Amino acid sequence: MIANATIQISPTLIVESVVKVTREPRHSLTEAMAKRIEDFALIHHPESHWCSSNWQGYTLQWRLEGNLLMLDTITYDWCSTNPAIYKAGMFFNPDPGTTLQNMLFTGENEPLFAEWVSGVFTLNAGEQIPDFHVPPLYSQIEELRFENGDLIETLIKPNPILE
Repeated sequence: MIANATIQISPTLIVESVVKVTREPRHSLTEAMAKRIEDFALIHHPESHWCSSNWQGYTLQWRLEGNLLMLDTITYDWCSTNPAIYKAGMFFNPDPGTTLQNMLFTGENEPLFAEWVSGVFTLNAGEQIPDFHVPPLYSQIEELRFENGDLIETLIKPNPILE
């Protein structure tokens, strides 16, 4: 028996101008935010759900600015020749009193401080292991621990897959 699977397009985290593939915390978006992004995709980019390597229909790009975690962009239609890229500030009003009805399209063409994120982003680090299949395997992992969007700890560890 042969099993076929599609590797999912990973979210990225930009650290000091370097784009790194990341495994983000399981609940990096609130339920309301995820629903808003998914609803927008279904209305404006229905074809984005047809890409087998991007089942959720969008990818997130994060950015580390100093010690602050920013949700930078949301990309739809990743598999197309012309993906649609939106700055996160276009989607969400950071004011606490914002209702779901006016959360979308604040008009700000800026990243959004991710104060709702508490958890660990895991990045590849160290040397890439040669002759390993997709996705690449690295000798180490780097864990960035956030609390309410603030970076509170960075750890570099041996990659547990290799132990």
